[in-house]
Amino acid sequence: MTKKRLFLVAAYDPTGLGTVDASLILYVRALAQHGDVVVFMDNDAPDSELKKLAPFVRHVDAKRHGEYDFGSYKRAYIWARDNLGLTHYDFVYLVNDSVYGPLYDIGPVLDRMESLDTDAFGMAYKVHRSRPHIESWFMGFRPSVFDTSWFDEFVTSITKLPSKGDVIARYENGLTQTLRQAGYTTDGLYHVRGRGTYNRVAGLYRAGMPFIKKLSWRRRCGALGGQISYVLRRCDPQMRDAILGDAIRIYGIAFNKWFITRNPFKIGYRNVKHFIRKIFIEGI
Repeated sequence: MTKKRLFLVAAYDPTGLGTVDASLILYVRALAQHGDVVVFMDNDAPDSELKKLAPFVRHVDAKRHGEYDFGSYKRAYIWARDNLGLTHYDFVYLVNDSVYGPLYDIGPVLDRMESLDTDAFGMAYKVHRSRPHIESWFMGFRPSVFDTSWFDEFVTSITKLPSKGDVIARYENGLTQTLRQAGYTTDGLYHVRGRGTYNRVAGLYRAGMPFIKKLSWRRRCGALGGQISYVLRRCDPQMRDAILGDAIRIYGIAFNKWFITRNPFKIGYRNVKHFIRKIFIEGI
C-alpha cells in the first residue's frame, strides 16, 4: 500500500533576497517524489523565484515573519489543513532547509524512520540527560499526533520570540517534552550528542544520513572542511554542484576555497585552533 505523506517545508535565504537556489529545488523535488509538499519561506521573495518550485509543490508562499522555522511550519500547516485536509495522510513531516541534501535516495530513509514504530520521530534525536528531543529540521508524525486538537493548537499558537534560543527551548525542545509528558513515544533514526549533527559530517554520511547541516561550514574554525570534502567527492555530481553553488553564494568563493580541503596539516591546525579557542577564550 502506498503511504500518503505530507511535507511542510520551512525555507530561508540568509542573504535576505528570497532566492530559490538549486540546492533547495533539488531538496523539494526529492521530497515531492514521496509525497505532497507545501513550502513557506521566511523571506519576502519575488514570484519569479517561487515559480522555480511550482512544478514540485501543492503550494509555495513567502513572507518575512521572523519566527524562524517554526513560524514557517505554522503557515504551511494552516494552508495544508485548510486546503488539503490532513486526515487522509499517513504521515506529516516538518522539514527545514538548514541542511544540504538529500545526498542519497531519501525513500529508504523515510521507510526506516517510519518503521521506528513511534508516534513521533525524526532524522536526528538529540540524546540529553534532561532534555532529549527530536531535532526540528526533520520531524515526522503519525495521525495519533497530527490528527489531534492539541497538535493543532501547538502549531497554530507559534509566535515570534526574542531569540533563536527561545525558539529552540519553547518549540523544538518543548514539542518533544510535551509529547513525552502526554504519553506519546518519540525517537530518531540517528542518535547524536551535543553538536554531533554538525560535527560528525563524514561519520553520519557513512552511517546513511543523507544530509549535511549548512552551519558545518562555520564550525570548529574550519576544521570540518575535510569531512565535507570527503562527502562532496562521493555524492551525486548534480547535488555537489548545487551545494557548492549555494555555499559560494552565501559564504563567498575565497572562503570556500580555503575551507574545503583534504590537507591533513591544515585540518590539524584548525582543530588545534578550535581547541585553544574553547579552552582559553570561551572557557569551556
